[in-house]
Amino acid sequence: MFAVLLKGKGQMEEAGVLFGQCTELKECLECLRLTKLSHLALSVGAQLNLPPDQMSGLAEQLADNLRRDGGHREAARLYDRYCDNADEAVEVLCEGGLYSDALEVSQTRKRVDLISNIMSSLKLESEQTYSLLVEKKELAEKLSARIVVVMEKRSLVGTGFEDMDHSDLYSDTTSVTATSHTSSSSRRSAKSAKGRKKAEMKKYSLKEGVDSSISLFRRHLKDHDVCNTPI
Repeated sequence: MFAVLLKGKGQMEEAGVLFGQCTELKECLECLRLTKLSHLALSVGAQLNLPPDQMSGLAEQLADNLRRDGGHREAARLYDRYCDNADEAVEVLCEGGLYSDALEVSQTRKRVDLISNIMSSLKLESEQTYSLLVEKKELAEKLSARIVVVMEKRSLVGTGFEDMDHSDLYSDTTSVTATSHTSSSSRRSAKSAKGRKKAEMKKYSLKEGVDSSISLFRRHLKDHDVCNTPI
């Protein structure tokens, strides 16, 4: 039977659906309880006339599966409705940042004591967000300072020494080392186009990595999503 083969391969959702189509409800439920298909699994459980305690255990297992996979809202619904566990429902909603839903559960259950748990979770998340913003601010300031140094060096390069080798000049962000160098016309003409491009790129690099500082700065902002971080 193909459903048995799928089950052996760990494809529980597909196996459970096939067992259900074959009206093999016990095997179907055995597979579905290991998945996130909570509605289908609970429906099968109801068809099997599972007693309340077994339905509650099934819902709790499904809620745990959803919780691990980020399905906080549905997990909370199962904890609240089928497991009669408002505390766990509020906790999982706070884990997912669903504070409005958590407040709704506390109000529906008339559990004023749960509001303090929600506020504590919200305060902790706010502190973590603030710490992240401070870290990103420090990174932005550091990269901004590096860009200032590069722009100053770039202005020095633009004073008539474009053909000089400035690899030492731009290898350190704290010092400017200019070395006089006279390049003969024969040597300049012998440079390949690739060599010219590489030399030009060196003028604007910082040697804390080879990338241009401005590009590095932009990439760091993008990678850390500074502009979109909620305050």
